[in-house]
Amino acid sequence: MEHHLSSENLACRKIALDIIDYSIKILSRDPGNLLAIVHKIWDPLKYRFTDENFTVSLKSMKIMETLSIHCKEFLNRKFSDDLWPSLKEEIDKHNPKYIGNFDINYQTQYSNFSGAVNLLKYSESHKLQVSILNCLRIACKYINCRTNDFYEMVESTLFYLGKHQPKDLQKGCIKLYIEFINFDPDYMWYTLVDIGNIKYHNEAPLFLSRINMEYQERLDIMDNLKQLFNTKYVTEEDNVIYDIEEFSM
Repeated sequence: MEHHLSSENLACRKIALDIIDYSIKILSRDPGNLLAIVHKIWDPLKYRFTDENFTVSLKSMKIMETLSIHCKEFLNRKFSDDLWPSLKEEIDKHNPKYIGNFDINYQTQYSNFSGAVNLLKYSESHKLQVSILNCLRIACKYINCRTNDFYEMVESTLFYLGKHQPKDLQKGCIKLYIEFINFDPDYMWYTLVDIGNIKYHNEAPLFLSRINMEYQERLDIMDNLKQLFNTKYVTEEDNVIYDIEEFSM
């Protein structure tokens, strides 16, 4: 199967991914064999996440979601070493901080005109971003990501909370951040409080936050930040529902 994943024939790669996706669901009843097979196919599979064909990349993302659910911490190192760097690189392509000509980008991904928004929903780039956000959410929930990877994920995806982002990307990011809150409530609490600390944004951060944001960037995400502060979440340790607003300043 690993040879088919690396095939130059596009149809062959797609069929191989479909077989793998179906096989994972069957082998989930036999964890020992599942982990052995995942280890065997991982090397060719990891290159399909950044495949030159958009459909192959999307199929690979869906497989990663399924693998995260069934393989859990077994994928910790593989996610950290092989997948997250590629996803971060793709995310950074759409981050205003790393885009040379912001005006061009603003008229496409950040446009509020209904025609542009509707067109964007069908673009490969947009669908891939939605898939990445969902893949990160599932991975964060099941894989128990490394601490440094988690910090990077929070910082790298923050711009998707901006009000100029397409609505479904904002919603996808909110769902991702709710999972971040479940993963590390303490870090997310002081990070979100620091970001929302607009009045004193030119002073030193209240806590040891890694997030560095300009005043306008903070304003752009404020609506979604308020929504996160009103979000209820459950900690796995005590299964008690908390409202992060109770701890906000």
